[in-house]
Amino acid sequence: MLLDGLKNLVFGRAAAVNPAERLDPVLEREQGRATPLSERMLEAASLKRPIPGDHVSPFEWSRQAEAGLTTVRQRARHSYQNNAYAHNGVDAWIANTIGAGINASSAAPDADTRQMIGERFTRWCEVADSDGRTDFFGIQTTAFQDVVVAGESLVALLSDPLNGALRLKILPPERLDSSKNSEANPRIVAGVEMDANDRRLAYWITQPNSYASIRVPAESILHVFKASAPSQVRGISWLAPVLLNLNEEDGLRDALLMAARISACFAGFLTDQNTNGGPIPFDGVQTGSTLVGGLEPGQIKVLPSGMSIQWAQPAAVKQGIELAKLTIEAVASGLGCPAHLVSSDLSNANYSSLRAGLVEFRQRIEQVQFHVLVPQLLSPIWKRWLIGEYLSGAIDLPRGDLESLLAVNWYPPALPWVDPLKDLQSEVLAVSSGLKSRRQAVAERGYSVEQLDEEIAQDNAREGRLGLVFGDGTVTPRPNTQTRVLEYDAEGRILRFETRNIPDA
Repeated sequence: MLLDGLKNLVFGRAAAVNPAERLDPVLEREQGRATPLSERMLEAASLKRPIPGDHVSPFEWSRQAEAGLTTVRQRARHSYQNNAYAHNGVDAWIANTIGAGINASSAAPDADTRQMIGERFTRWCEVADSDGRTDFFGIQTTAFQDVVVAGESLVALLSDPLNGALRLKILPPERLDSSKNSEANPRIVAGVEMDANDRRLAYWITQPNSYASIRVPAESILHVFKASAPSQVRGISWLAPVLLNLNEEDGLRDALLMAARISACFAGFLTDQNTNGGPIPFDGVQTGSTLVGGLEPGQIKVLPSGMSIQWAQPAAVKQGIELAKLTIEAVASGLGCPAHLVSSDLSNANYSSLRAGLVEFRQRIEQVQFHVLVPQLLSPIWKRWLIGEYLSGAIDLPRGDLESLLAVNWYPPALPWVDPLKDLQSEVLAVSSGLKSRRQAVAERGYSVEQLDEEIAQDNAREGRLGLVFGDGTVTPRPNTQTRVLEYDAEGRILRFETRNIPDA
């Protein structure tokens, strides 16, 4: 029964749903009054702002929105690669959400089973990448980068040709055939094949160096994206709300640079009040009406009668800098992260402002971790791996409830605060007061609690054998032992010593 349940969980397909039962009458009526496609578009796919007032956001999925996805994705990738603020903001999301990797800890009822599963999963993480270039945590980073920049990520679940073990491969989301659409049953929307109840059946993936696409069953592809509408089929780049701001910021920066160059070229302007065409009262080379090199440091000049000078004051440059700061703040707001993570400017930051800004950002990070990455990427991979290990005989799972054997806890890396000492003290207090388990605290640091405890036990045994106590960084003999230093280095540090037990009196 356990084997059949595992097979059905991984390879089973939902029973067909009666189309007449898939929607209630209210939704059916609303579906018949859909807004015309011409009114639904993505602002980031347009050429300029403002957008004409007869256009609205694509709350309901449409062909117009699908057409804009490709443009938005291309512009987002270009901005990520070429705009410093876009690059910094995206990397801030990746670093804080994934960090060194989100760790898994088996929640099976039996302790021995948890330890066995944990040890095998740790070894599998090292070889998870089908290309052999990174590990499971590197896969997480690459997949989430695609989610933020391109709006979605495709992860193929493959089998190792040598032993049949699970392997992961990141596919560019561009390979999901957006031109593949069909109103038949099952219907296909932008390369995603769905049944009458909108459950994913397959994905149409284009082949390398070809426009042809093939049908890949949904159980072999993980499609990860953050939905912004209930009916959303494909993901939208997180840079979509700020692409126009980024483009304007690029243009503003170019304009400010040009203004600064022009301002540097004009030190001042001479006006001949008498219009008598007399000689210019400064030294330099005159070309037409322009005088180059006419001033020197510490020089005092007396202007002839009727001659005045007006110094250039580039006020527009100062206003442009303020406008650039507002634009960067708008980019940070659109990305949903603190402004200093986008601009790397901490000149106006202090401990309180940094901590307050990070609190809300961490709440958004947790939403993405547990509402997007865990259900769409991490847990499906865990179940597929564990079931594959069981079916291959590599893991002998005890008899029991299927869901309890597959249960897993995911622990994102602990996000450091501004003051690491206070962070550690608060964590120790949480563990000692029972608000957090040691397993959770250890997993957040990227370690297995079983492995950590084993290492601590081995350290204690070795130190006890040598008669050592480490507390303040010095070598201290244990009670009932005697330590004799055998050799010092040139700076007086201990190189060799021996410890002897003192016999009981």
